[in-house]
Amino acid sequence: MTEKALYPRAGQRAATAPGTDLSEPVARIVREELKVIQDEMRAELRAQPQRRAVKMNAGATAASLYGGGALAVAVGLLLALALPGWAAFLIVAAGLFGLALAFRAAARDRRHRTADTASGERPPAAPPAPPTAPAGLGTGTGIGAGPIPPTPGTPPAAPPPTPGADPESPHHRA
Repeated sequence: MTEKALYPRAGQRAATAPGTDLSEPVARIVREELKVIQDEMRAELRAQPQRRAVKMNAGATAASLYGGGALAVAVGLLLALALPGWAAFLIVAAGLFGLALAFRAAARDRRHRTADTASGERPPAAPPAPPTAPAGLGTGTGIGAGPIPPTPGTPPAAPPPTPGADPESPHHRA
């Protein structure tokens, strides 16, 4: 018998003992790994246009910055024809600061609009709660000391002034 006779033909399964055929599990693992690699490659290819867009936006930002600087110098030189140079560029600087404040106000307004809830109200601004020790841990003064009491988030409100009381009079506590 030749060596070729020992191998099964295409489409036929080899006559092996049960549990020793590893071709199906190995093929399944290889297919799963190839699928994972294919998914990773697709994700990488999809991310490349986004990176390119970020680079193009950065370039546009740099070009507009230089363009804005050149425009500011041109306006300053134009004003310098009628005013002293220092006054012209002081006016240009004040205008640029005003523009920066307008952009900042617009950005804040937009940020607050996106923080609004669905009902149209802003969520109340609550201060963050101070950290407290886990239950059962002492204050460090000894074994069996009680847990650290939580501290209030807001200070207690002062009592309203009594009518007819002089605000300048000394305050004594009993």
